[in-house]
Amino acid sequence: MSRRAQADAYKPPQKNKILVDLGHHFYTPGVVKDSGIVYMNIGCGVVMPMSLDEAREFLRKKESVVRRMILNKSKEVLRIKYRIRLVTEAIARLNERHIGL
Repeated sequence: MSRRAQADAYKPPQKNKILVDLGHHFYTPGVVKDSGIVYMNIGCGVVMPMSLDEAREFLRKKESVVRRMILNKSKEVLRIKYRIRLVTEAIARLNERHIGL
């Protein structure tokens, strides 16, 4: 293997500048020394190191779960809106009978 090929094969870890969330919308500058590994919060305060491919797959699955939750909540909102409409119509009818309009 030539020196050029060896130099191309070894790629030093990329350093990226980021803003680190300290909580309550406070951020501080930081540097990612090795962008090949990311730390993902998988829930309940548990953070795991993952490769970029693992993190992408985790986020795809999480997005799918969140989309299903949104769909279920949207259906629930529609059911509640329908029930509210029925109740307001019933109240309006009762009002009309009572007032005699």
